[in-house]
Amino acid sequence: MQTNELDNLNFASNPPDRCYYCKTELFTKLFVVAKEHGLNYVIDGSNCDDERDFRPGMRAAAEFHVRSPLREAGLTKEEIRALSKEMNLPTWDKPPCLPLHQVPYGTLITREKITRVARAEKFLAD
Repeated sequence: MQTNELDNLNFASNPPDRCYYCKTELFTKLFVVAKEHGLNYVIDGSNCDDERDFRPGMRAAAEFHVRSPLREAGLTKEEIRALSKEMNLPTWDKPPCLPLHQVPYGTLITREKITRVARAEKFLAD
């Protein structure tokens, strides 16, 4: 499945609520896949800490009726990381998505900028 966020100027123009448009694209595609497989739900990795932060993508999740089992279980990010590490999951310390917060709001997001941010994150992680 490929998503096309960059085709949507509401996302690519990089407004403060860009995550809403990104998640709308993602959930639109995921619900097609879910229906093809006879699934009734799409879930995400939101947690209780997300309720206190500015998370425009949660608006899209609510509009699509996405389930958030980690949040529903009352788990915080710290608890999820600890449990994931205990279970030897390789994703225990990974960020939730590409950190585009390094691109100032209002600066056009391009494929080249996304690649640059991803390379910088990998360099820092290594």
